Amino acid sequence: MLDRDVDDPMLAQRCVDQEPGAWDLLVARFEGPARMVTARVLDERRDTFDLVELGPLVEKVWGRLRRRDAAALQLWRGQRLLPYLCLLTRLEVERAVTDQTPAVSLVAPLPTPVSISRDTVAEPVTLRVIDSLRRLPPRNTVLIRLRQHGLGLEEIALTVGSPEHAVEEELQRIAGHLAKRLDDDAETWRVTLDCADIAEAVQVAIRTEEDGAYRRRRTRAETIWRQLGHALRGANLGALPASQGGPLQDPAAVARFVDGSMKGSERTQAEGHLMGDGQVVDQVAALLTDLGAVEWLRRGSHLPEALSLAAGSIGAGRFRLATKVLAAARREEAAPKSERAMALLGRLARVGLSLQRGEGRAATLPEKEALPHDDEAPLVAFEALIHQDPETARHAIDDYAVKQTIGRRLRLLASGSGADLAEARADAERIVRWTSPDPGVLEDAWAVLALPQGRALPWEIATARLRDALADAVRFLLSR
Repeated sequence: MLDRDVDDPMLAQRCVDQEPGAWDLLVARFEGPARMVTARVLDERRDTFDLVELGPLVEKVWGRLRRRDAAALQLWRGQRLLPYLCLLTRLEVERAVTDQTPAVSLVAPLPTPVSISRDTVAEPVTLRVIDSLRRLPPRNTVLIRLRQHGLGLEEIALTVGSPEHAVEEELQRIAGHLAKRLDDDAETWRVTLDCADIAEAVQVAIRTEEDGAYRRRRTRAETIWRQLGHALRGANLGALPASQGGPLQDPAAVARFVDGSMKGSERTQAEGHLMGDGQVVDQVAALLTDLGAVEWLRRGSHLPEALSLAAGSIGAGRFRLATKVLAAARREEAAPKSERAMALLGRLARVGLSLQRGEGRAATLPEKEALPHDDEAPLVAFEALIHQDPETARHAIDDYAVKQTIGRRLRLLASGSGADLAEARADAERIVRWTSPDPGVLEDAWAVLALPQGRALPWEIATARLRDALADAVRFLLSR
């Protein structure tokens, strides 16, 4: 009988050799990730979908793997099958649905995920930015493209093979170049490119609230960034031509590049290919974000499929997908015994939509006198803060809830949003003196300490920190 703990290279070889039980083990090991990636692809192309659609599409993936004596597995030479199978799943599902629903151009939310206004900018402004990008080295264009996919500094650094601080400095230089080209403020573009420290982001947010002329300039920068994202996805810039061949043309090579098993001169050549091929940049970025979502499935493995998919989608910042999955589960009664968990995750997804783009609407707030149930307290606090009611949020986080990471963060953000500014500053000062505070809690604390005396958190910063805290809220709910 096949050992269920067999490593990925051995499992792949046994599938190629058609050993009894090998294919069943491969499907059992990777069915969840394949369904998560399939759901993400459908979300990028459809307003709604049913969970029953996932099965037939995933079957196409297994069928592709089996074709021609498992040729796709014979090509693979990595250490972890997960990146490769996630990439093959995306490619196969895109191929299967593209005739019905062509790909759309997605732009990741801004680092500060609050739309400053609904103003628009004339198309020639974006064309000026694109022209400016053509004058940048290809590497800089790649960094912008990866940011457009929503990758953080750490992920970008690993992708391009540079230290994180070096990538941050490069993005700061790009921000300065764009600001000069557009006769704009460099700090605005540092915030947009997510390479400003929290203190600078706080000062920019305060200025945005208090200075109407500056707010209009930031509105223009935000609109340019979104239009630029569509232009980058929909057109080939001079620095990023259409796919032209190279070491990353093979999905197996892309997977090895992403999982780190590609080394030495081979990786150096692959990094050079990445710098010259926009399609490869998009493929690498999509795989990285898919892997981030799949990682959440392990945390929710004890839940019914619909709930684990929804929780993983919220944790990975795909809030609209979470609402689709939960709506489909209700239609299909996929998890009738999990109504409370579905309701809590649904509320959390709506919170995410509200924080991200103003979509969705939080539930009605409870009376302040009624303390919520332990697993509901973070949700009540989130919803209260969205309604800009920090007193209710602070009231929801009692002495028990504040012992959890998410409770600690929400109490600090509620106090810093106006419930108790003195308590917020004192708490933040304690946090920065801790030996090893949670990174999210530490960033919240520095945001509070960057405030002028007597000033509450700007709405922009409060919502940015709340959106960052949503992953902690998912972890909390999954642990209940």
